[in-house]
Amino acid sequence: MNYQQALDFVLGQTDYERAAQWTTATLDLSRMEALLALVGNPHLASRSIQIAGTKGKGSTAAIVASILESAGYLVGLFTSPHLLDLRERIRLNGELISPEELTSIVEVLCPAVTTVAAKETWSPPTTFEILTAVAFLFFARQNAQFQVLETGLGGRLDSTNVAREPAVEVITSISLDHTAQLGPSLADIAREKAGIIKPCATVVTVPQPAEVMDVIERTCEQQRATLIEVGRDVVIEAEDPPPGLDPLHAHQAGMGAPCQSFTVCGMFGQYDLKLPLLGRFQRENAAAAVAAVESLCYSQIAVPKHAIVEGVQRVVWPGRLQLMSRQPYLVLDGAHNPYSAGQLRQALHDWFRFERAFIVLGTSVDKDTRGIISELARLKPIIIATKSDHPRSTDPEAVAALAAEQNLPAESTTSVADAIGRARDLSQPGDLICVTGSLFVVGEALIALGKCAEELYRRIV
Repeated sequence: MNYQQALDFVLGQTDYERAAQWTTATLDLSRMEALLALVGNPHLASRSIQIAGTKGKGSTAAIVASILESAGYLVGLFTSPHLLDLRERIRLNGELISPEELTSIVEVLCPAVTTVAAKETWSPPTTFEILTAVAFLFFARQNAQFQVLETGLGGRLDSTNVAREPAVEVITSISLDHTAQLGPSLADIAREKAGIIKPCATVVTVPQPAEVMDVIERTCEQQRATLIEVGRDVVIEAEDPPPGLDPLHAHQAGMGAPCQSFTVCGMFGQYDLKLPLLGRFQRENAAAAVAAVESLCYSQIAVPKHAIVEGVQRVVWPGRLQLMSRQPYLVLDGAHNPYSAGQLRQALHDWFRFERAFIVLGTSVDKDTRGIISELARLKPIIIATKSDHPRSTDPEAVAALAAEQNLPAESTTSVADAIGRARDLSQPGDLICVTGSLFVVGEALIALGKCAEELYRRIV
């Protein structure tokens, strides 16, 4: 088997990321457990840190992994989706899994997948389940000391949730998303996310809406889990940037990449942090990561203060309020629901000085495109509607029509590259272009800008 054949095998299975026709009734962790049992239960080889949420779970996972790496540990990181290369999902101390290693592991998994698929009890393993198994096998082969696992969707029935007795579990911001699969209310979604909470676990959460926090607190009580809350047990001290702050000011002064500075007062120390991820919401993610690694002391795992400070500063997580160029500013962000769009709007207001905003917007058909546009409308943007090549992409003309309903100037294009080109043609040096709506659109923007996966994940310092 060569690398392309390995990719074809993995991507040739049922892929719920490309066709979201499933509900919690169609998923069952017993199939994932059976698959892993056939290859030696590799998910039990490393200490697990599991992270669920609607927004910020990937960023938080990346920060946790970076801190642990800075402390000298060998750390596996499993995230989804990817931007440019499937291998981005599986990394060891920041390095993408090699094509050769991925191919070797898929070869091992093939007969196990066939065996499980032959059982009448289950349907065949999905693409995401196989990728999760690849990650577990890779981390076990490399003797990773930790595996940081971002749930794909939900939590209770996510294939990452086979990890037993995790060292710590983190729940990031929860908002309405994937309501067809997880349920129509915040409480419904919270119950699925809180499904990662194991008996007697340590759980970290960021501030949540009241109905979400009620679910998390009750689940922790039922599971006799210890709950650590950002905002109560771990506190952020920060001053918001003055309106119109140029985020490149520090970089131009020779002080490094754009970042925000703030202090986290943790349970066991105070940390003056520099985070190269912009936006108020990223402070909460960083604070949750600090709380998570501090809590490892309950398992006699040492993470020194310098590793926390260094790890936060060194984190790399592309496609999230990522500044690509200026004059005009070109920013990429994967905001994919109204809550995320509102956070993006606030961050653009906080961190950038610009005259006009051009929003290159492409969404998925299962998302609340009208709500996303409503949140961005306060920027009084010009909308350039577009679509990625993903099969779940919304028709750009439909996106433009929804923008026009809200009295926003809008036009449509058939590709992300064309949309960026159009925005550049219309903009002036003092303007801002933001590409958003889905990570699939952000990924195609990076391709259009000539980026590669290895370059994206290169360490800042």
